[in-house]
Amino acid sequence: MPREYSRILALSAVLLLLVASPCVSFQTSKLTTTRTTITKIAMTLSSEQQLLKDDLVALASSTSRGFSASRKDRDKAKRIINELSKLSPTEEPAAAYYSDAQATSDDVVPSLAGKWTLIYTDAPDITSLDAPLSIQKLGRIGQECDPPLIKNVIEWKRPDWASSLPFSGDEDSRILQRVLTEGASTPAENPTVDLKLVGLEISGTNGSVK
Repeated sequence: MPREYSRILALSAVLLLLVASPCVSFQTSKLTTTRTTITKIAMTLSSEQQLLKDDLVALASSTSRGFSASRKDRDKAKRIINELSKLSPTEEPAAAYYSDAQATSDDVVPSLAGKWTLIYTDAPDITSLDAPLSIQKLGRIGQECDPPLIKNVIEWKRPDWASSLPFSGDEDSRILQRVLTEGASTPAENPTVDLKLVGLEISGTNGSVK
């Protein structure tokens, strides 16, 4: 994966996930915050931030996570995200991926670390996954950020047409595809995180993974 592409992809995905999930537990390399702390942070959202977030969530829902978005929809999403980024209260979202020597504080602060669910994307390598004639059914898409790792997670479900086939599992059966990368950033590069591909994991489960 080219360096510049990985930087852009990481930043785009992170922005979309951050604005979508204010109450997900965060963690730094040393400390884990409580849900109560993050809830208090979320409650400080201004009315302008909340309206923008509501607009983005509504757009994501009406376009099936961006998979059916028109050019007009994509332009609208970019405008919303740009406005939200200007209002972000998080000064160093990439801090969890600084080296220990670069860490600026031991205080618990919101960061990229945690589990995230994708609600909207315009990345062609993601929107192409849900092709009409696909032999599999796309489920949850997300990221598991546990410094220094960032795992891109794709959940595959049994397609409806395969329900009568033998050995096809049941409606709760899932195949989880995890693309493993190592993330690294510096205060100068914040909020960008550089990614290095390090592996691939495939596993099965009976039920959706949150």
